[in-house]
Amino acid sequence: AALAENPLTGLWDRLVRNVMMVWGVGLQWDDPENAAFPTISEPDPRLPMKTRIFALNVGDDFVAYTKDFLIQHGGIVNVEIGGAPVVIHYNDRYDAVAAFFNDATAPVPAIDLFGQTGDGRRLQRVNTLKSDLFWFIFAEFYPQTDVNRA
Repeated sequence: AALAENPLTGLWDRLVRNVMMVWGVGLQWDDPENAAFPTISEPDPRLPMKTRIFALNVGDDFVAYTKDFLIQHGGIVNVEIGGAPVVIHYNDRYDAVAAFFNDATAPVPAIDLFGQTGDGRRLQRVNTLKSDLFWFIFAEFYPQTDVNRA
């Protein structure tokens, strides 16, 4: 509405908001070891603060994965989370991670981002996956998180 009432004020408002957003977000990326707004007094030391993670939970069981860990395991990790068998898949072509409930007793050796297995099954997605977060933020809210569970 401000743009329609006074175009100059509306443009100024948008410019200021955009500059502040770019500046504020840019601060998070510029320093790999410190938060731009240091509100966390005791960061979790298991990973460097600004490590980008993929985290999920089944019930109260939280697990975070780094991209490097998933790549080292061939892009597929079969694991138990919250008592449920889960398969986590990293797709290097799309630089994406997906997680699915494994409905079989055997580990899943191959899967795509849609949950299609090599034997023709389609697995149910784990909808609690959070992608590409800073470790220090996630660990602050969920300190019980396990890291790179295999």
